[in-house]
Amino acid sequence: MDGQYYAPGYWNSQDTNHNFFILLSTAEDISTYTPNNHYLQLDLWAATGDEEAPVIPNGTYTIDPSDSCAAGTIGYYYSELKTTDANNALDTQELVYGNITVNDNMIEGTITTKNGEIIEFVYNGTTALPIIEKSNIEVNGDSFTGYMENYGDYYEVGADNYIITL
Repeated sequence: MDGQYYAPGYWNSQDTNHNFFILLSTAEDISTYTPNNHYLQLDLWAATGDEEAPVIPNGTYTIDPSDSCAAGTIGYYYSELKTTDANNALDTQELVYGNITVNDNMIEGTITTKNGEIIEFVYNGTTALPIIEKSNIEVNGDSFTGYMENYGDYYEVGADNYIITL
């Protein structure tokens, strides 16, 4: 599992919930697509979270077609199933309904794709997300506090995407 944590207000100043964007995969290396694997992206929203030690809160999360960002939901727009075949051709499916349950170091769920495929899965392992490193950056002689986030090949163009915030 890999993912990113976003504190309330990161996406919109009106947001009051915590956002956990995670990737579960059958692949050993999730930094690139490899043949015959599944990549499940889930955009989870929770009422609680900790920016210093982000761990997905226990509870049930349900796909929300309205993308309300309400606690206990899975955002519709950024959640999807990507599958590669033997030739590494990529197929992307929308997730239309279902839910997952997070319980300590386990995530299990049943989700249905737009084409009717039912995905049942169990993930056993940490539900802690990587901590975004923060550091001081010097720009034009002035000192700023900022941080950098690496999203990997987010746009699937063969290059990593970084966001630096000052």
